[in-house]
Amino acid sequence: MELDPPPTSEQRAALSQLIYRALLDIRAHAARGDAREAFLIADALHNLPVAVHRPEGWLVAWARRDLADLPDSVTCDYLAEFDRIFPPGSYLEEV
Repeated sequence: MELDPPPTSEQRAALSQLIYRALLDIRAHAARGDAREAFLIADALHNLPVAVHRPEGWLVAWARRDLADLPDSVTCDYLAEFDRIFPPGSYLEEV
């Protein structure tokens, strides 16, 4: 299976900011007792910290798919931010 190259240092920094935002959102949802929203966000992003540091590469489309599966009820548009970091067409498409 062909993999996308590892993210650049700039992309990793931007993804770190995205993950930071997600952790803040998870904390806020948990504080409000909204475990379902906290779970959905965590579930969509939990592979990113490991995937982006794999020297052999990763599948950007898989990470994007996880974000695209988030329901509209999630208040932050993580997918739009991810697409800003990895514009569609700049990586291998769905596998």
